[in-house]
Amino acid sequence: MKKLAMAVAGAVLLVGLASKPAEAQVQFGANVVWGDDADFGVGARLGFPLGQALKDKGITALATFDYFFPDYGTLWELTGNGVYNIKSSGSVSPYVGAGVSFASASVDNCPATIDCSSSDFGLNVLGGIKFKAMGNVVPFVEARFGIRDGSQLAIAGGVYFGKP
Repeated sequence: MKKLAMAVAGAVLLVGLASKPAEAQVQFGANVVWGDDADFGVGARLGFPLGQALKDKGITALATFDYFFPDYGTLWELTGNGVYNIKSSGSVSPYVGAGVSFASASVDNCPATIDCSSSDFGLNVLGGIKFKAMGNVVPFVEARFGIRDGSQLAIAGGVYFGKP
């Protein structure tokens, strides 16, 4: 029941993000994600400038939240990243970045005498590609590797709403 409630909450979040008008220079996004340690999930993201001087150099910020649906229980990750947008004149715009992450996992049906949850801070590195915008919709794919206890490779694909 808990997983169904989270799936419904994720779907509501995705619909809300899709219907929200994008602010100037801020990109809201939604994605599906696969983790090598946690199966599939859904996520939301926010891309935003860190000031005009850094934006002119191709550096922006990216915050992500991903909620996974592993067989053993629940896992969610929150990341904050600095991203370098590689200049490109074609239909794809590659980017690379690094940042910090916080992950929380718990196991369902755990005996009361055992602590079956954990949370951990760590680092992550990422790289991805944004594709040419279709109106205010910008598709992307991304790979992110979390470096912490319970390290995980996550591959996400989705869309941003709003022009960069």
